[in-house]
Amino acid sequence: MLSAFLYDPIFSSKKMQRFFYGVLNMFKTTSLRQFSERNNKRILNKPNKLTLLSSASLLTLAACDETTTPMPTPTSTSTPTPTPTPTTTPTPTPTPTTTLATTPTPTPSKEATDGDDWLVGGAGDDILDGLAGADKLYGEGGIDTADYSHSDDGVKVVLDEGATVGIGGHAKGDRLFSIENVMGTAYADTITGDANNNAIWSYGGNDVLYGGAGDDTLDGGAGADELYGGDGDDILDGGLGSDILDGGDGIDTVDYSKSNDIVEVSLSNLTTTFLINADGGHAFGDTFFSIENLIGSAYNDYVFGGSSDNYIWGNDGDDRLYGQAGDDTLNGGAGADILDGGEGIDTADYSNSDEGVELILDEGSATGIGGHAAEDTLFSIENIIGSANVDTITGDANDNVIWGNDGNDHLYGGEGSDTLNGGDGNDTLEPGSDSFDDTIDGGDGFDTVELNGDGFYFKINKAANTIDITVSHTGFADSVDSITSIETFAYDYHASDMKDLYGINETFTNASTEFLTEGEFLYWLGNDAGYNYEGLG
Repeated sequence: MLSAFLYDPIFSSKKMQRFFYGVLNMFKTTSLRQFSERNNKRILNKPNKLTLLSSASLLTLAACDETTTPMPTPTSTSTPTPTPTPTTTPTPTPTPTTTLATTPTPTPSKEATDGDDWLVGGAGDDILDGLAGADKLYGEGGIDTADYSHSDDGVKVVLDEGATVGIGGHAKGDRLFSIENVMGTAYADTITGDANNNAIWSYGGNDVLYGGAGDDTLDGGAGADELYGGDGDDILDGGLGSDILDGGDGIDTVDYSKSNDIVEVSLSNLTTTFLINADGGHAFGDTFFSIENLIGSAYNDYVFGGSSDNYIWGNDGDDRLYGQAGDDTLNGGAGADILDGGEGIDTADYSNSDEGVELILDEGSATGIGGHAAEDTLFSIENIIGSANVDTITGDANDNVIWGNDGNDHLYGGEGSDTLNGGDGNDTLEPGSDSFDDTIDGGDGFDTVELNGDGFYFKINKAANTIDITVSHTGFADSVDSITSIETFAYDYHASDMKDLYGINETFTNASTEFLTEGEFLYWLGNDAGYNYEGLG
């Protein structure tokens, strides 16, 4: 019984006549037959299997009904969600790496055969494996993957919307449409991505992987691989073997998170060596080109930055991270780490700590307490990114940038022209009683600025989108602290309504006021009542 038919404009145009494909369900298994438009005569003796995977609703029809739903036409590929690339600066908003690239589990498509199959994905993220034969793989919606992990030989695949026919193994004769990712074989593969954000994996052999444009993730697996990121911010994982890792343009990262032993890596001479055991470790014999960032192993790594601005994540283990030249960001991860920023304006990143951290900078040095900061030792560090928990972070005489992130944090700038950002949570921020100009941003939550110090003289001025507090003291130069998104002020003496000081209430419209410190009290800015200073003029 013919339960549905499907018009195919792509294959039909080559023979100057239209063909239809019918789904026959009179046998034990549903099959696909080809009919001509003229007589509806069957012209193929052998059925071709039709697989709809997660888009099975495309031909869900009642018996004897017909449809003219066209065969899916290749569309522009959607952009997959890339693994976040580590940032190199905490300003204005740090987005450090918290997720590493993961390799999908190969699963053969249910209806694939060793013949010439036509596999069509659905709206989700599909994995299509045509097995042997000259197959056509249509990913359709979502972030879709062509799987050649079951191939008995290496493959050569180019992602270019069906314009190139695959070569070798199960890819021989294949055409790919709306495919973003490719899973290679256990043999020597050559796989080329396109302008989208591609993920390309191979499972063994001496592979050559090209990311092309886009923010790509390349994983060579075991073997002496060559990985070329191309344009975009790429993540390269050569796996075991002596690999060539070339990031190309963009801010590129080498990932050793799956290494089976510790690694010693220098981004300055672009060649890696294995520290202890020459027969293990994914970094052994690797060569780098155009690499800015690095993710270490779960062991005790030694990583040295180069002359550019590097992001170095040590991962687990007692790591030693050296930023060298440039404005570097160092994330030791768990373990008792040594973070040495070297030259430049360097940042210690604790954003992925599972507990709150406590740090006191002293001329760029510190010993950490709590979470990932526990037993850490810092040298030549100017800036700190806190955790999503409750942090206590104190700056030094340098110009510090301290970012609290989530949690009810206490941030103290100390001396210097500091920038304090509480992030989410109910934070307490102290710019310090000094003659330097500080920038304070409470972020979301109910935040407090503490302005304490006997004998200091404060003047509050209305400014566009902020308020400015001028701090004076005999024998010191005045400083101007710019304050945004603060709900509460703590002073030493004086009772006043901060809404009045800002000129919001009609009873007090002055743009500034002055008072001398003595005692201690709080006043309410009224953020919950709509009096957040951010955005007010």
